[in-house]
Amino acid sequence: MLLPGILMTLAAAQAAGASGVVRDGARVCTAVAIVSPDTPRAKGRFSAGTILDLEFRTLVSRKVDGTHRLRFRVYTPKGHLYQELSVPFVANAAGRTLVAARLPVGGTSITTSSLYGKWRVEPHLDDSLKPCVAATRFTIKK
Repeated sequence: MLLPGILMTLAAAQAAGASGVVRDGARVCTAVAIVSPDTPRAKGRFSAGTILDLEFRTLVSRKVDGTHRLRFRVYTPKGHLYQELSVPFVANAAGRTLVAARLPVGGTSITTSSLYGKWRVEPHLDDSLKPCVAATRFTIKK
């Protein structure tokens, strides 16, 4: 009976580590900030005619240490996975780590297929199926 108990404990520890949640239950990422270098004052609403790309930024908790990967999963207005942007990073327990990725907009299928509307982005730590913080919503208009 000792071996099954150990295996169950290991499985639970792996599941907790893969969920994007630190052992004390704290979230490991901040909400994703979405900016465009082309329109720095835009707040969540972007015109595909005036921007070339969007940048997703999040801070990863100092409780995350070592080599990791953050995956920004970007969903279309109809809820389909549009793209996953994977960013490797090295975190230092001395402070929070800024992780950022760019999503091209101008000249992509967003504009050629008129994929306008309310989008969402979810950050996932390593291979976690659960996001490390709630989704952030943003709008791309014509």
